[in-house]
Amino acid sequence: MKLQTTYPSNNYPIYVEHGAIKYIGTYLNQFDQSFLLIDEYVNQYFANKFDDILSY
Repeated sequence: MKLQTTYPSNNYPIYVEHGAIKYIGTYLNQFDQSFLLIDEYVNQYFANKFDDILSY
């Protein structure tokens, strides 16, 4: 699901979806800055994948 902020300026999308890790590289490449909010379970389960993706 893609949510769009509705601020007077500097709007940005928020992506929330099951299995988003498959597309995270695509999402990150669309923007100059990104923020990932990840819970402890997801981080433990996918830590190596996040390291690979974020080390570009």
